[in-house]
Amino acid sequence: MSDNNIPVDIDKLYPKINQKIPKGLKPTYQQNIAPEKVREKLLEILGIEELPTNINFNVAKPKENEGLIEYKIKYQNSLSEKIEATVITPITNQPNKLAGIVCMGGTAATKESITNEKFYRPHPNKGQLFGWARELARLGYATISISLKGCVERRGTVAKWEQEAKLLSPLGRTQYGYIVEETLIAARILASINTVNSDRIGLTGMSLGGVGAWYGMACDPSISVGAPVCGGIGSLYRNLYEGQPWRQSSAGYIPGILKYFDHGEIISTCITPRPFIMIAPTEDEDMPSSGVDDMLEIVKPAYKKEGLSQNFECYRPPGKHVYMIEYFNKVVSFFNKFL
Repeated sequence: MSDNNIPVDIDKLYPKINQKIPKGLKPTYQQNIAPEKVREKLLEILGIEELPTNINFNVAKPKENEGLIEYKIKYQNSLSEKIEATVITPITNQPNKLAGIVCMGGTAATKESITNEKFYRPHPNKGQLFGWARELARLGYATISISLKGCVERRGTVAKWEQEAKLLSPLGRTQYGYIVEETLIAARILASINTVNSDRIGLTGMSLGGVGAWYGMACDPSISVGAPVCGGIGSLYRNLYEGQPWRQSSAGYIPGILKYFDHGEIISTCITPRPFIMIAPTEDEDMPSSGVDDMLEIVKPAYKKEGLSQNFECYRPPGKHVYMIEYFNKVVSFFNKFL
């Protein structure tokens, strides 16, 4: 992409096709799966055989600037794809170790855009929020920022991205599975830094990065706090009928997921009672408001049952699929409280 300040038109990337499945076709997950088996089944359908453990990575020479230490880290995912991450931590002499946050941008973002020196929005109501990961470091968090699989830096053409999804499917693998893997590898690397408290790791991201954040937290019980922004969380079933499915690639439609559960069941069994905030603007094109309503009917009672209603927040401002500074401030407040 020649200019990261130019908003990406999703409708041009994925042409609008008004094709939907027959209304009589319903999911079969009412057959139920035992709550303690939900994470196991989720890992299976994502194609994740085991969570990342021993990570090999290379570290570049650090540089110091304005009270922060910054350096690049290189590693590979299980597809042998080379990944570069940016670690930014505050310079501190405090005895207490830092909380760490994995930061991930959306489809149009990269690690460079979210670690931009300046924290700002070039366009009031569309396009990216720049520099938010670096801003988290300025606020006292250790951060690692990655350009997720599927973002503009790594996806190639849309046709290539769709072809990969097609080829992975017969092997029982999914692109979302690799997104989760990359998210959790970054979390492991961050936790291994000697100034970071490995018991205080959070995940956050916008759009595609939000997907990595909430699926990553659902798959890994060691993650302390999750904060997805416009992460497409709600009822996938509702989205099939009432949403705008042409906006999303086939990666977002995990084969067979609705045979077992929808998003609400995943969150209520795999994330509850850990602290979790989701930013879900009422006009987010990636999830209809009715889908969020359905999900909340399942998730809120689950947190209440645990006596920890305060650990869950769903912020639903008026707005579309855009990361506003207001949303960032909500995320920061939540991390300050729980991480």
